[in-house]
Amino acid sequence: MRRLWTALLLVFSALAACRDVNLDHCLHRADDPDAWCARNVEGAPICSPCAAEDHGCVAAAPTPDECPAYEPAAETTTAATNDT
Repeated sequence: MRRLWTALLLVFSALAACRDVNLDHCLHRADDPDAWCARNVEGAPICSPCAAEDHGCVAAAPTPDECPAYEPAAETTTAATNDT
């Protein structure tokens, strides 16, 4: 009987931890969510996994304390070459 209760507790815990997927969120709208936000939500060019309003688009990148799930997009840099 104890195993049954343990199993039920584990199943209940796993189900309680799941979240509903918001298909309208910027993370699910494009391969580059920040670019999607910049094009579609005026004044909010950053896609935050912790925001729900405005499709998850926010004006400034959240801090790690505000949103531990946020990972800034990798910035690409171009090195200039000088052929002299």
